[in-house]
Amino acid sequence: MVPLPRLAAVLSICLLATPIAAQSSLGVSGATFDIGAVDGDAFVAIRIDTAITGHHGLQFDAALSDHDTGLIGLMDGHLYMRPAKGRKYGLFAQVGDADGHSRSWGAAGIEGMFAAGTNTAVELRGGLALSQPGGWDALFADAGVIHGLSDSLSLTARLTLTEIDEVALSTIAKEARLGLEYRPRGTAWGAFADITADRADGIETTTLRLGLSLTLGDAGGTAPETRLFRAADPFGPLFRRGRL
Repeated sequence: MVPLPRLAAVLSICLLATPIAAQSSLGVSGATFDIGAVDGDAFVAIRIDTAITGHHGLQFDAALSDHDTGLIGLMDGHLYMRPAKGRKYGLFAQVGDADGHSRSWGAAGIEGMFAAGTNTAVELRGGLALSQPGGWDALFADAGVIHGLSDSLSLTARLTLTEIDEVALSTIAKEARLGLEYRPRGTAWGAFADITADRADGIETTTLRLGLSLTLGDAGGTAPETRLFRAADPFGPLFRRGRL
């Protein structure tokens, strides 16, 4: 489990960032704060979206999660453009670190989100990841669908593939996730739950994730204009098995 002082520090950052995220005068258009657990292991995540121009934006993410193999910290940046209603696309980059394992990695690539109907959006992503030490590289791609079942309830589905072809490890990690997001209309608080099935290095696992979310400003929903990009997780299934 995450040590209480460390978890408290991350939560303090979330609370301190709340009034900042609410200030549209600073260019912040929206933010989300998540806290929850995956099979009893805690995680926290922050996403903040800022407007550069009327058609360009920059999103920042930070997350800390606990696993049997240790703590994982992630930081992401998304530089994107919105050329027209119902679509946005751009570039992303990520750096990650495993506490106590002398393991770090980075990832970069392209991503996009597109409306596929009144209450449905599709999110696509692909890129290259590099892990150190060892210089392992990987190609990854994922696709996700968000569908609004009602004004308060949304269904999410996601599939991620990561290919590693090295002397020490050659595998294709597969991860499928199905979830629900609930946020009562007109409120900032919500809840989410999803189940993930993944297979990597010949091992299959299933995990359940539950959490609460706080949404501020113009964020959330199913429309690409307001829904924030997800963070990439190319090495996640392998690290959680202690293979990285």
